[in-house]
Amino acid sequence: MTHKVTGKAREYIEKQIEFAKKQLEQVRQDIEDIINSDPDLKEKSKLLTSYKGVGRKTASILLIEVPELGRLDNKEIACLVGVAPKTSESGRKVSKAQVIGGRFYARKALYMSTVVAMRHNKKMKVFYQRLVDSGKAAKVALVAVMRKIIICLNAMIKNNNFYLDV
Repeated sequence: MTHKVTGKAREYIEKQIEFAKKQLEQVRQDIEDIINSDPDLKEKSKLLTSYKGVGRKTASILLIEVPELGRLDNKEIACLVGVAPKTSESGRKVSKAQVIGGRFYARKALYMSTVVAMRHNKKMKVFYQRLVDSGKAAKVALVAVMRKIIICLNAMIKNNNFYLDV
């Protein structure tokens, strides 16, 4: 069933959408200002955006959602973001490994960065293709690439190194 919105109702809805867009832009600008005003966050943002596939928006989301970035080991950071495979065992029953939990917005941003990185980062593209060729499902391989990327980003922050694509 479809409804036509006309007259004053349409005008009201359009104004609400325009207002929401302005608020969203203001929030984005506030986040950008906060990052630029803090030398530590600004440096971390520069480090993160040196990785092909990670833009300012993704860097901002990761810095907000995962302030522990750079202070945890590989397993901990992968679990925190929700890209570490976990198996469920009970007696003789062993289920397939799954990724469960984690920080939703960080994982969502990392997913989009991974899709971009696989186009522009030859190492990640080769890694993904090797997994798919060995029989892994496309989404399973994608999550493995996500895990590899978050571990790389964590190491970049920890060691204060820019990404070098060699």
